[in-house]
Amino acid sequence: MKLRYLAIFFLLLRWTDCLPQTSFRFRHVGVENGLSQGSTYHIIKDSRGYMWLGSQDGINRFDGKNIEVYLSGASGQSTNVQGIAEDTAGNLWVGSHKGLYQYIRKKNAFVKPALKNGPDNRSIHVFSNHKKSIFLLTEQGLSQIIGNEVKLLTRQITYNRSQINNFVKEAANGDFWFLDVKNGLSRYAFKTGKVSRYFSAGDGNVFGLPSTFNCISTDKTGNIWLGRGNELIRFNHQTLETENYTSCLELNKNTIFDIARDGDSNLWLATEGNGIVIFDPVKRKIVQHLKHEDDIPNSLRFNEVSTLFIDENNDVFANTDPQGLDIITAVPSAFKYYSFGKNKKFSLSGYSVRGIVEDKDSTIWIGTELAGLNRLNPQTGQIKQYSSNNGLPGSSIRYVYKDPLNRIWVSTESGIAFFSTAQDRLEKVPLPFNCEITNILYVENGVLLLSTDKGLILLNTENKKIISHSYRTLVGGYASFKDKTSGLIYVSNRYRGIQVFKLVNGELRIVKKLLPDFHVLHTYTDSKYMWAATDRGLVKWNIKNNKVEKTYGVSDGLHHEYIYSVLSDLNGNLWLSTNRGLSRFNPHSERFEFIKEISPREYNSRSSLVTRSGDLYFGSTTGLDRIQPKLLTLRTDHVGVQLTGIEYDHHQGVKDSAYVGELSQITLPFNSNTITIRYTATDYRGEGLNRYRYFLKGYDEDTIYSGTVDQVRYAQLPSGKYEFFLQASDLGGNWASPVKNLMIIVQPPFWQTWWFILMLCIFIVTLVTFSVSRYLDIRLNAQSLESNKKIALEKERSRIARDMNDSLGSELFGLKLLGQVALSQSSKEDANSYIQKIVDASKGISEKISEVIWVTDSDQDNAESLWNYIQKNAQIYLKPSGIIYRFDTLPSERLISISGERRHEILNFNRQLFLELTKACDFPQCKISFQIQESSLVIFLQNVDLSQMDKALNANLEKLQGKLNVNADHEVRIQIPLNN
Repeated sequence: MKLRYLAIFFLLLRWTDCLPQTSFRFRHVGVENGLSQGSTYHIIKDSRGYMWLGSQDGINRFDGKNIEVYLSGASGQSTNVQGIAEDTAGNLWVGSHKGLYQYIRKKNAFVKPALKNGPDNRSIHVFSNHKKSIFLLTEQGLSQIIGNEVKLLTRQITYNRSQINNFVKEAANGDFWFLDVKNGLSRYAFKTGKVSRYFSAGDGNVFGLPSTFNCISTDKTGNIWLGRGNELIRFNHQTLETENYTSCLELNKNTIFDIARDGDSNLWLATEGNGIVIFDPVKRKIVQHLKHEDDIPNSLRFNEVSTLFIDENNDVFANTDPQGLDIITAVPSAFKYYSFGKNKKFSLSGYSVRGIVEDKDSTIWIGTELAGLNRLNPQTGQIKQYSSNNGLPGSSIRYVYKDPLNRIWVSTESGIAFFSTAQDRLEKVPLPFNCEITNILYVENGVLLLSTDKGLILLNTENKKIISHSYRTLVGGYASFKDKTSGLIYVSNRYRGIQVFKLVNGELRIVKKLLPDFHVLHTYTDSKYMWAATDRGLVKWNIKNNKVEKTYGVSDGLHHEYIYSVLSDLNGNLWLSTNRGLSRFNPHSERFEFIKEISPREYNSRSSLVTRSGDLYFGSTTGLDRIQPKLLTLRTDHVGVQLTGIEYDHHQGVKDSAYVGELSQITLPFNSNTITIRYTATDYRGEGLNRYRYFLKGYDEDTIYSGTVDQVRYAQLPSGKYEFFLQASDLGGNWASPVKNLMIIVQPPFWQTWWFILMLCIFIVTLVTFSVSRYLDIRLNAQSLESNKKIALEKERSRIARDMNDSLGSELFGLKLLGQVALSQSSKEDANSYIQKIVDASKGISEKISEVIWVTDSDQDNAESLWNYIQKNAQIYLKPSGIIYRFDTLPSERLISISGERRHEILNFNRQLFLELTKACDFPQCKISFQIQESSLVIFLQNVDLSQMDKALNANLEKLQGKLNVNADHEVRIQIPLNN
């Protein structure tokens, strides 16, 4: 019995040693990711959440996704960093082989500081204490920066250039402890300024034999932890006691390079060639040994680890010299990971997993993409591999299935087989043609439905014969299930949704089609809904209403819309494997939570399982994840968010000497109001998959959820004040970061400024005043001119009327005399002749009276009135003489005003012309025509000899400012302006 227990003990011990190391997740960051150089010996996290990685070629600022490099050879400033520290203002101080540098955070730039008594440009090491005071260690001694001055503290402690890192630490009481390559251990008492030596060969050694140490660390109790070769030593300087833990470590000859303490008080020991040893000093045992494994991606990049840094999340940053940085994150015990490895008993036969199923014994069967079948015992972690030597028809697995009779069926690229328990091997079922079987479903009475790339096959599992081959144009997808209530069979059609069949007398009959616009990769059904994993998100199908109730995508919190499978845990949560990690979905709260504890890897279709005990398995392109939800406690991460840059479409007038990440307010000229704001999350677990939300108060109507996009562009912002709010989530979708805000002031254009508006108002008032005054002056002058004109016109009319009245008066007097003579005649005939003269004279007097009225009537001051009067006179003078005349149509659109005096003068000229024509014309050939052209009266005369024209007529034409022209055809043209 004792031997049996002893055998069990050793078996359990060996099983424990052989279990795969799954308690940590490794992320590698090297020069291929942007590091300036792989030997990052100095690591700190600043107050903004950035990691600063000092290398032998420059310093790197890392936010978890992006790396910005300073002082490197790429910019011609190659610098070997020898220490980094942050002061109380948030600025960084960097020691190097070129002297001291200071990072001015507001300018996002490194400068050479101007310090009083500052060190020269030789090798210098920089460090700080818990109060963020900056200390310098040079070959001349130990100094402190106070204000703008360097104060020497002691010359007894100097910098040895052969020391690279991990040789100075601050103790809990504020003292500094230094390693020296010659003098062992030195203590600088900060309060007294006293230097004490330990393990030194020099004078004044307080304790210990001379010794050389590789690294140093301190703890909260005041102990000093020292690495000496492969030895770990605890030194209590108060009691002058030491304790050696070397026998507990089994490091062989591997030197300890660094010592760091995590949140569980375990010591992390970085070694020269044996990876990292996690050591519990209380229990005096190794907790875990992390090393590089050639065939395991989730392991250290390299076994030589020079520097360790552990942050507030308990994440470990390790320099795997010279390969760069490894970020090591603890994974809860709820997660286990299986992948390909050298140890076949505990490793899969291949990386990519295609098909998972649980048999009646709770054994997990795992099909791989290219390396056959695996059988996992989840209790022991042991794996048995099956290949063609075990009857497997091909090594490329397509699907693994367990039927109600607990038989395991496996489809490969070469056919289908079932597992024979008795023979512990697989037996192939012959098919009449080659096809790819993508899914297997038990339908009834020992019949399997095989979804293939060449239609649907019904297979009798008893006689291994094909019952039917139908719907040959259907390309079988990756999902199928049978509804036990209705008996309907749901089969996915690749890229064509789901087709629903009913089995009638051994034949498949199509009933309906669902989700025709989706590529359905997997389904899960509850009492009311069918949940479909598709290439366009998670689809919620209402079975009763036969319609899509909702589709969940990135805008709803889903981190990736290409979903391979959907499983339900025992609490009713849905687990989704996607093209970039796992998410958990609560159907009641409709909240998605990214499973950040697992590295965001690419999962496979037809590769998921929920076991009877509630464990979840998901196959990926790199291995198999096992999740025990009942043990799961998702952690809260410390995530920050920072603004990293701002770009302008038009840069005129922008003062951008200050770094936007440190500004609380920016002011933009109006011509630079189109901007792009860039930002980042300081999260070293997220791998760039953090989500962002932002809101520009005064512009955006609501909060904008931008997913993983790390920039936003605002075009043509109107002038005014805005406030930009930004927040980042952790990988789980929790809005974990503090809110970052930035005030943005867009200056108005000059025409909207108060001084311009004031000047414009003054100008407008002045202009209106001047315009009104000018208008009134013009109006008054016009009225005065019009009044004067009317007065002058009335005077002229009066003169004309007076002259005509004088003429009429003489004619009336002559008419009176004619009447008297007629009355005195004795003969009737003589009296009648005088009476006729009286009639003729009366007619002339009547015409003159009419003309007086016409001249003095202001309503007749137009071209039409003059035109009509000239026509009337032409009838009187020209028509009786037989002269041919013609008047053109008067232009109706031209309203020409002509004064009474001008009308009278033009009319008199025409009468005089008519009288001359009656004397000078050869009547049958003489022609005359009248036109109005451009405010002028134009008279054309043909066959008229005006050489003997009356001199008075010429004088009147000149008085009217008229012109007379004769062309080569002897045609006479007279032009008289209608207005003088």
